[in-house]
Amino acid sequence: MEGLLSKMNLDDRAYEQIVQEARHTIPKLIAQWTDENAHDPGITFLELFAWLTEMQQYYLNRVSAKSTHKFLKVLGARPKEATCARTVVTFQRVPKPLPLLSGSKLAAKGEVFEIETSSVLFPFQISKVIVRTETGSYDFSDVNDNFDTLWHPFGELAEEKSSIYLGFDEPLPEEQLVSLYFFLFEDYPVSCQPIVDQRVFVPPVELSWTYYGKSEGNAAWLPLTVVADETYALSQSGFVKFMLRHPLEPTTLLLASDKPRYWLCCTIEKGGYELPPKVLQVSLNTVSAVHRETQCKIVEFDGEGTPHQRFFCSEYLAYYGQVGIQVRRPDGSWEDWQEVDDLAGYGPQDRIFVLHRNPATKQVEIQFGDGQEGKIPPKGKNAIRLLLSENGFNALVGRSNGLPHQSFALYRGERVIGNTLLLQIGRKHAPTGEFIWEYWTSVEDFDTSTPEDRHFVWDAENGRILFGNNETGSIPEAAEADNIRLISCQFGGGVQGNINKNVIEQLLVDDEDYIGVAVTNPVVGKGGANKEERNEAILRVQAELSEPTRAVTNEDYERLVKKAPGVRVARVKVLPLYWPGLRDYPRNTAPGHVTVVVVPHSEKKNPVPSQGFLQTIRNHLEPYRLLTTELHVVGPEYIKVSVHANVVVDHQLPSVDEIVRVLNQYLSPFNSEGVKGWTFGRTVYRADIFGVLNGIKGVLYVEDVWIEADGKGISLKKNGDIVIPPHGLVYSGEHDIRLTAAFSR
Repeated sequence: MEGLLSKMNLDDRAYEQIVQEARHTIPKLIAQWTDENAHDPGITFLELFAWLTEMQQYYLNRVSAKSTHKFLKVLGARPKEATCARTVVTFQRVPKPLPLLSGSKLAAKGEVFEIETSSVLFPFQISKVIVRTETGSYDFSDVNDNFDTLWHPFGELAEEKSSIYLGFDEPLPEEQLVSLYFFLFEDYPVSCQPIVDQRVFVPPVELSWTYYGKSEGNAAWLPLTVVADETYALSQSGFVKFMLRHPLEPTTLLLASDKPRYWLCCTIEKGGYELPPKVLQVSLNTVSAVHRETQCKIVEFDGEGTPHQRFFCSEYLAYYGQVGIQVRRPDGSWEDWQEVDDLAGYGPQDRIFVLHRNPATKQVEIQFGDGQEGKIPPKGKNAIRLLLSENGFNALVGRSNGLPHQSFALYRGERVIGNTLLLQIGRKHAPTGEFIWEYWTSVEDFDTSTPEDRHFVWDAENGRILFGNNETGSIPEAAEADNIRLISCQFGGGVQGNINKNVIEQLLVDDEDYIGVAVTNPVVGKGGANKEERNEAILRVQAELSEPTRAVTNEDYERLVKKAPGVRVARVKVLPLYWPGLRDYPRNTAPGHVTVVVVPHSEKKNPVPSQGFLQTIRNHLEPYRLLTTELHVVGPEYIKVSVHANVVVDHQLPSVDEIVRVLNQYLSPFNSEGVKGWTFGRTVYRADIFGVLNGIKGVLYVEDVWIEADGKGISLKKNGDIVIPPHGLVYSGEHDIRLTAAFSR
């Protein structure tokens, strides 16, 4: 491939050099050949083969784009498509409860974002935020309105039974999905991978959600049904989605006794955070948005085979765009059904439906016939499709002429998100003369396509759809009218979607209900990337091939631990052939055992990982662990070290506080930058303490030093050194420093 072959130049000899090298070998191989002049036929052949060799070198040294594509395919890789940025948006000045449809468009200075999921906007926000801990209650209502100010939802220590109360001036609806978004501060020196698999990540705490409501005539704190917690117990920013089973009841709380409000409560029931969460804002009326513009899409429903079957669709394109319906035939092809105003007057074989748009809910209702007035759609999984498209969008790409290697350009093809393309080809149905639509599959190339395969290739570089030649890939059937139709297509993606804060400023909905509604993105858009260039793909594949697929060496374990989702690992140490508690290591070993020691990033001077933290790393390492390896994931064994010293100093410098500060920095799991400090398992030597003290400016000499240590697995040597366990780290205790001025002696 280009990246590899560029390091090895195969075309490194010119024609003249090849000829001369060949001539120099003649005396060695054929001594009787003495005539090396140009008229000799042998020299003519030698020059001919030299020219062939030079041409062969030239072509061997070239790797075409097509060849590179094939090489990547052999490795199971290909250049990545452009990815879409994502952000979240918050709505204000909502006049009344308003449905917000999936696919609703947002303007962001020339770019378009879309709402990802349907929701309801409420004409109110969180009015009170109260945090209650063992030490007291605190009102963070004003701070929550100021997005740039941090606050702790469970207090600075985030201890068990600490709670956050969220108060509303109006009641939230019952039996309806409601979402709160927690904007958490995440700009720490140690980053972490996002949580994508809840089977791997184990939250550090157990939270309980309750609300003050009325059940069976009695008002009390009732358990809240949490449908989804995308924050994973406030471990990352995300939505908490819940549903009320009973009506909220107004009540007053301490620090919020000015009037009754409707309250939700979240409490730490068990465990503790390594890094207590910090909140920028908790917000209602917040939804996720993605950088794309949907031109057409499909929504599928199951056919029940019953009379008067109804469907409801809450999609922007369904309510504000064009709607068509297809029903699957027994042979797997699709046929179009016709929209009518009323089913009355139609026969049992008429393929018709009625469509109603509800202005209040913005829902679209589709109704089919009963077998007498209108045909009943057949029963089947995903047997009915809604074809949704923008008003004015022409889904017909063109018509096939029945010839090989046809290609069709798409409007704004350079912005098409390739994996969203779905294509149908129409063929005439002889009895009716109407088009029957067949689904064609997008493939990377036609290399493995047979003449019967209904395949097409999306040429992203040129923005064109390509078809086969009836040898590799089928040819669409010729037609007299346009018979190539898009049923799904989205524009977007690229780095231009990585917008700054407060760039989204308008909801692009032509509906008077939304006049005056304000919208903005309080956080940046991120995740957008341009289509990967070929050379970038080569470098990525090279890097991926060097990534460990099994944890064998210490470096493998350390690299994998840093990629565990949802945890911030400040330090990691791998101890092969060791299990916690093994004495006299490494002289004594435990075959088959590996111990991984992890230190979480924290604001404490000796951070201890929670059980959830350890289990998350264990779950992450499990697929990589060798079958014969017994894995232990533990936190460090902290040893408190106190230094007693008699120090002779200059009459002005230094102070006891200065000496203690230096000792605290030296005897610490982290250095002043918050990264690697004391070496795991390193003995605390008296001589090192002497050296540290003598290195302080103003210290003339140290008369005596002795060390005290407190912790498991330590031993004291006769010379005063402290031996700590292999997975041990030290931190400072109370130091006793006695200073003697030089002039007093």
